[in-house]
Amino acid sequence: MSRAKDVDKEKLRLDYLFEQGVNFVDRVIQINEEISDHSFAFMDAALSELERSSKKTITVRINSPGGSVYDALAMIGRLNSSSCRIVTEAYGHVMSAATLLLAAGRKRRISKYCVFMTHQMAYYIGGSHAETKEEVDQVEKQERQWCNWMAELSNKDAEFWYDKTYKKNFYLTPAECLEYGVVDEVF
Repeated sequence: MSRAKDVDKEKLRLDYLFEQGVNFVDRVIQINEEISDHSFAFMDAALSELERSSKKTITVRINSPGGSVYDALAMIGRLNSSSCRIVTEAYGHVMSAATLLLAAGRKRRISKYCVFMTHQMAYYIGGSHAETKEEVDQVEKQERQWCNWMAELSNKDAEFWYDKTYKKNFYLTPAECLEYGVVDEVF
């Protein structure tokens, strides 16, 4: 009886992953929402299952407005730790925190119908003056770090990314993403 319950639990878990956007046959994980702590847990579970079954390439398809930078960083760390080759593909829109996720693939592709946008970080804080100043300092460090990461993942330096995103939204066409080395291919 215990074995049957274990099988039922496993089937429920796999059914849940499929419903959330994991295609086990084609080895595709879809990110179709704002990035949050749920996104990391979902990606970790999906990658673990796909890695367990094979070492073949996994494709991560992204259509996201962005979201939590910290959760996107967790997802990137998990992608980079995978024993499988990771291909990232952009569809629709890849914005804010999702931009790093796209750029982190071993092979990066963008649809000619996709909008890529990055921007200066936004935040809402309250508290004492000292707490507010500390938070502002941290966000400024984080913005510089994001520029350093984009420099590592593209053919543009950190100052380029800082200048383009300082105090404004920065939209790139798929051709510009290719030119700047954010992606390897436009399809």
